[in-house]
Amino acid sequence: MKKIFLTLGLTLLLASCQTAPEVDLIEADPVPEAETEPETMLQKASLASVAGGDETGSANSSYLEGYGYTLEANFPNLPALEEGFFYEGWVVRSEPLSVISTGKALDHEEAADIYPINEGAFVNTYESEQDLTDHIKYILTLEPDDGDPAPAAHVLEGTFK
Repeated sequence: MKKIFLTLGLTLLLASCQTAPEVDLIEADPVPEAETEPETMLQKASLASVAGGDETGSANSSYLEGYGYTLEANFPNLPALEEGFFYEGWVVRSEPLSVISTGKALDHEEAADIYPINEGAFVNTYESEQDLTDHIKYILTLEPDDGDPAPAAHVLEGTFK
């Protein structure tokens, strides 16, 4: 019996001394760095009446690299327009001075196909490839339909934050 244990012990000892077969190590490709999401700049402004009236509004703007600048301003309670007048939006940068028209504000009938809003409300939407987030002031004006591109009477104003 001693011989069996001795033989078994030697066999196990020799088996444990054998070297493992060589294995080719394959180097894995490095894990690519995660692509960074483009940074979005979001701004909001509460708009108040310049003349101290009850008119109010809100404006939101954003810029996303590769997509551009968007602006949406809503006015739930502006006075009805007289014939020959319209509301126009503007974004303003003070230094260096830059004043950009964001176009005519649309009433609920004009906006119905693209942006449904309540009757009596107005909306002003604008898009640009240029980053205009440095234009931190929004102004809504009442414009005579006289072809003059300059801003007229200020109705609402607010600063983006």
